[in-house]
Amino acid sequence: MSLTKATYSLINGAPVNVLDFGAVGDGTADDTAAIQAAFNGQSSIYIPDGSYKITADLTIKRDTLVQFGQKAYFKAGANNITFFKSNSTTNAYYTQIHNAQLDGNSFTGVIGFDMYNFRLNSGLFNPSMKNMSVGIIYRYGCFDTPIFNPATFNNVPFPVRIMDNCGGVPIINPNFDNTGNAAGTSIAIDIQVGATIGQNIGCIVDGGYCQGFNIGVSDTGFGTKVSGTYFELCPTADILANAAQNSIYTGTQHFAGVGAVAIKGTSSDGVTIISPFMGSGNRSTGVLDFDGTNTNCLYINSKNAASKNLPIGVTTGVSFKISQNNLDAEIITSSKGFLTSSGSVATTTATPATAFTVSGANRGRYDVVALIANTGAASDYTAAATVIWDGTQARVIADNGVKLTITVSGGNVQVTQTAGTNQTVNWSYTYQPI
Repeated sequence: MSLTKATYSLINGAPVNVLDFGAVGDGTADDTAAIQAAFNGQSSIYIPDGSYKITADLTIKRDTLVQFGQKAYFKAGANNITFFKSNSTTNAYYTQIHNAQLDGNSFTGVIGFDMYNFRLNSGLFNPSMKNMSVGIIYRYGCFDTPIFNPATFNNVPFPVRIMDNCGGVPIINPNFDNTGNAAGTSIAIDIQVGATIGQNIGCIVDGGYCQGFNIGVSDTGFGTKVSGTYFELCPTADILANAAQNSIYTGTQHFAGVGAVAIKGTSSDGVTIISPFMGSGNRSTGVLDFDGTNTNCLYINSKNAASKNLPIGVTTGVSFKISQNNLDAEIITSSKGFLTSSGSVATTTATPATAFTVSGANRGRYDVVALIANTGAASDYTAAATVIWDGTQARVIADNGVKLTITVSGGNVQVTQTAGTNQTVNWSYTYQPI
């Protein structure tokens, strides 16, 4: 009995070649059935150089290794197909796909990978995708399953979607470029809410870049980590924390003047932002836009040149702790809603200088103290005042200043001194909502 090349390769532990199952790889012949036959029966499959036309979903099972040749790629030949798909029946445990090159060929509804229960030493390594609707979907039960060095270009508006009940998914060195295509609703990395089964927990984005998308990373997960990723040309936000919990964004890089804000937060809790870098301070709002729907958030940034990370942006009503940009200010909100802040401001004689600004609809009382250290009598160069913010403008209710006074202009709380040409006034306040 003679052995086919496929049988011989399997017996000897080498990958089987899809050409032995009838695939042609000339870009014209329909290779769907041949490649599916290889996937069905073999555990190690090699895709040699060539263009393989695919016209229907390809289902991948567990315990499978797929390796693409350097110049091998799948090309869509029909709408609404998925190049690699696993489901609740196949459960793609112990399955790895290496160096896949996938071309949606501008057909509609094409998806690169749609994976279900893709875990246990499984992963995607160096996938490259173009001209398709969605690159990679992790749908359910994908735990600690890496997406290593993924790349999308030529119009892939949604490179990665983490959809439901996934955990610890590392997206390492993403290379996602949607430049030149309409941003629309595009999202480079979409960590979704997981409404059907459960929240996505501990997803990781490490390094790489996202540019030309409406949103770079949309985070609705728990414990998401974004580290060292470069963002450019994302008009809504580079990172959107939308009901995110306990997420950490550290050492991220934010360039180009498209869009108002680098990192935006809404209805999120416990988000920590550490040392972002916003080149030339060129966002119209700033590095941050966190409103009063966010709680227990933390922003830490080392001192640096004024051209970087300024303006800080909008933090109206949010519980933020801040150490940033030569201000040495901290804003801390307690569980009872009290808020304290402190800082310093340079002043000249008889010229009001703004210590801090109140804004937004958070009406309340500010008990303000200001002083000039080591100058004359403490009673002369210390001032205390009660300021009320009614949502439109601030009003001073009481002020005991002598040679240092506290006044207001609109929402600006100002200090004025007569102690010398140049003085540094230290200030602090305690805020209580009314």
